[in-house]
Amino acid sequence: MTIRERRAIRFSLYLILSLSLCVVPAGCRKRPQNTRLIGELESYQSIDQVRSRLLTTPKDWKIIQDSRPDPAKEDPRVGVITISLQNYKHLGVPGELILHFFNNRLVSTVFFPTDFPAYKAGLEERERIKFDQVEIFRRPRTRIWIGKDSRKRDCIGWEDTALRNEIDQWLAQNK
Repeated sequence: MTIRERRAIRFSLYLILSLSLCVVPAGCRKRPQNTRLIGELESYQSIDQVRSRLLTTPKDWKIIQDSRPDPAKEDPRVGVITISLQNYKHLGVPGELILHFFNNRLVSTVFFPTDFPAYKAGLEERERIKFDQVEIFRRPRTRIWIGKDSRKRDCIGWEDTALRNEIDQWLAQNK
C-alpha cells in the first residue's frame, strides 16, 4: 500500500467519523465559545464552576439578587443571580468582586479594588491595554469598562457581549 493510499484511507475514516457524529443532533450543535473575564473566570461557567475556580465556599458569598423562577409555576422569567465576594484579590490588590449569572451562566464580573489607581495600572500593564476610553473590547467578545457604582466606588467590569445581547433580547420580548 502506498503512502497516498494510506492517507486516502485515513482521510476517509476521519470523514466518516465526523459525519457519524452529526447523526446525533447534539453532536452537530455548536457550543458557544467562552470569553475571558477577570482572572481565571470565563463566561458560561456555572455558579459551581466559578466557586470551584475561586476556591471559595458558599459562606464566602453574599447573594445580592436571586430572581430564579419558581419551578412549580410556568414562569417565563429567567434566573438572574448576583453574588458579592468580599476579600477577592486580583493582581495582588484586594477588593470586592461582583458576579452576575444569567440562567446559571456567568455573564459579567465587576471588581472594586481597594487601591484603584494601582490596580488599573497593573491591569493595563499585564493585559497590554490602555484605558484611553471608558471601554475596551477584547476577542472573542469581552467588553472591559471603567465605572463607578451608586456609592461612587471605582470599578472595572468585564462582560460577555453575546450573553448581554441575549439578556437584552429576552427582556425586550418579555416586558
